[in-house]
Amino acid sequence: MAWQSGLPRWVEPVLRIPLLYKIVVANGVIVLGTALSVVVATYWLDTLFTGLSQLALGVTIALLALIPTLFLNAFIVSTALSPLRDLETTALRIQNGSLEARIPPSPIADLNQRRVTAALNAMLDRLDEQRGRQRELMAMVIEAEDAERRRISEEILSDPAQILSSLLLQLRVLDRSPQADDDKRNEGIARIREGLVDSLKGVRRIARGLRPPELDELGLVSALEVLARNVSEKADIAVRIDAKALDRRRVTPEVGLTAYRIAQEGLANALRHAQSAEVSVRLRSEEDHLEITIRDHGVGFDVEGVIAGPRSAVGLISMMERASRAKGSLLIRSHPGGGTTIELRLPLAISPV
Repeated sequence: MAWQSGLPRWVEPVLRIPLLYKIVVANGVIVLGTALSVVVATYWLDTLFTGLSQLALGVTIALLALIPTLFLNAFIVSTALSPLRDLETTALRIQNGSLEARIPPSPIADLNQRRVTAALNAMLDRLDEQRGRQRELMAMVIEAEDAERRRISEEILSDPAQILSSLLLQLRVLDRSPQADDDKRNEGIARIREGLVDSLKGVRRIARGLRPPELDELGLVSALEVLARNVSEKADIAVRIDAKALDRRRVTPEVGLTAYRIAQEGLANALRHAQSAEVSVRLRSEEDHLEITIRDHGVGFDVEGVIAGPRSAVGLISMMERASRAKGSLLIRSHPGGGTTIELRLPLAISPV
């Protein structure tokens, strides 16, 4: 570039000199100029004002040299520090909520200042991208929650609600038929009783899906074994639970709930996407941590691509979020054609999630 911000080409290398050297060189030039000015002013004043005393001559020369030196020094330092003022102004704007603010490029910034400006602007750009990503993920989570509520509502309306409506109609028929013989009445009551049992089973099934009673009554391993049987019944896939290395007494209800939800989502993902004939779930307690490994030998996927994609899997994000909230860690290892391994590590003492 022949010109940058209206400055000639030869000025740019000068402006890249570090700030400290700029000030030192500028002050050196000022001192040299002041010394020359003193010599010239001394000769000039001594020639024009021959009657001046030595004290008056010295004070006059000092004032003539000091005043322009101070102004020139102030101008040079102020100009050299202007990129730092731009940085401060931008930081204050961001602090006050103007998150789109960026540090403007300065033609007088040295190389270090330009690097700092570029690094900070790049960091702000990444933070802006992350905020956009968080908003997108939040929208996806809300969408998933709405879909889950809709599914539960439809399940209630399509099973227990329909059965109860049918039973209500049967009760009305019996109530309006007082002349019906005992056999017909008993037969109607038996049908109503069967319908109530079926409706109760449906309600329990829905409640079990929301929070399995086995988790509270029998613990994590039993709840996962029930979950594994349900998954196996839904699809042609074998789910094997291995908890031989787990000290069940150390798994608190909070740890159990977090581990169950993550394992539940991991099995659901395997059921939907893995196309694997078998999934293994291995639990073990190690020192002060619970470790769960979920492994399948299915089609696999590109983990980074899915998570960074515009419509990443909400299930993976929710698993990571649950592990993070419990101060644990979740590692997902997979690649196309290589199956998937999910490694969960949770502290055995966590606050309720």
